[in-house]
Amino acid sequence: PQVLPVNDIELATVFANAIENAIHACEKIEEKKRYINIKIISHPRFMLQIENSFNGEAEFNEDGIPISHEDGHGFGTRSIAAFCDKNNAFYEFKSNENKFTLTIMF
Repeated sequence: PQVLPVNDIELATVFANAIENAIHACEKIEEKKRYINIKIISHPRFMLQIENSFNGEAEFNEDGIPISHEDGHGFGTRSIAAFCDKNNAFYEFKSNENKFTLTIMF
């Protein structure tokens, strides 16, 4: 849209974190099964959805945020959730077999 419903730099950071997480997830599976699909809709509401392949192993905390047990990982998903909370946006992290989906809607 011409005017974003949130700060553009913060939104770009969310995009970067989400895409980086998708890339890291894809690196853990064989190459021919890797994919990342990005969908952005601006009307009637702004929505971002990133869907990617992953190894099927996901653990979530009580708030539905993915947990990482790897050193130096897990900050991106928490910062995405904090951004959404700050901007009254809906977010959902979801895993289904070998597909992981992040949906954000304002």
